[in-house]
Amino acid sequence: MSHCVGERSESKLREQIEACLEAVKPRYAEASLKAYRSGLYRFHRYADEVGIEAVSDLTDEVLPAFHSWLTNFTLSESTLNLAVRSVKLLLKWGQGAGLCLWDGSSYYMKEPKTKSPVPPTVAVMQRLLELPNRRTPEGLRDLFSLELLYNLGLRRQEAVSLDLGNLDLNEETLFVVGKNSDERLLPVGNALKEVARNYLFNARPGLLPEPSEKALLLDDEGKRLSPHALRYIVLKYGKMLDLKLSTHQLRHACATHLAQAGMKLVDIQRLLGHRDINSTKRYAQISQRELEREFHRVHPRNRLNGRDD
Repeated sequence: MSHCVGERSESKLREQIEACLEAVKPRYAEASLKAYRSGLYRFHRYADEVGIEAVSDLTDEVLPAFHSWLTNFTLSESTLNLAVRSVKLLLKWGQGAGLCLWDGSSYYMKEPKTKSPVPPTVAVMQRLLELPNRRTPEGLRDLFSLELLYNLGLRRQEAVSLDLGNLDLNEETLFVVGKNSDERLLPVGNALKEVARNYLFNARPGLLPEPSEKALLLDDEGKRLSPHALRYIVLKYGKMLDLKLSTHQLRHACATHLAQAGMKLVDIQRLLGHRDINSTKRYAQISQRELEREFHRVHPRNRLNGRDD
């Protein structure tokens, strides 16, 4: 039974896949878009085999059939499910464009259970932030990068997208543009301000940027730091502590430590830029033992530097 409308259009599906990915681009991080693109390209290969030429050809049978086709390949359950979710994304876009009446939401997939990584403790974060070499431009850059991720809980893409004009040390604020182009103005505490000032005056010039370079974080060649390079910085220092750390875990640590110190979830939500407070709840895992020990309503880094407001 068909749930879609419209004329069959020869060789249209690939064009519509690209249009869908372009339309959702502002809503997703680069890594998510790459994953969805991979899933939709798998679907395009399937569509070629079964004669699907456009979104208007899709029926409510396409998801279970595609799901079954994917099992012929050696794919992990998470990769398989991501491919099906990619087609749901295409269906939802098609519905909005007037090409489909069914958005695929009623098709249920059993998601594999994954164990969330435990965020680093306050003690681990203190040790991590002591590792960068403060006598070199690269070390000061690394320290500033780590502080941005942990002190303010920035996403990786948010951090590397920052320009010089986003940071106002006089007003002690940082202007961040996050997912879906959401904007937030974040406070810059004592620890971050000190590290930022040291980086701007003693390190950034040493990375030899072009005069026109606006990026706040620079790589070793004086150009804007890439998401991959920022990921490597975190991995490098984590490895020194025999830990496999990610940028996301530092963001998770920020939320968890603030919650342990008593900060309200709604305030953590605003800091992290979450639209749904349930996302914040998943980040802010509160240990009662830690809560009793870390009861002050301040960020651990700010407390270490004497700020208690």
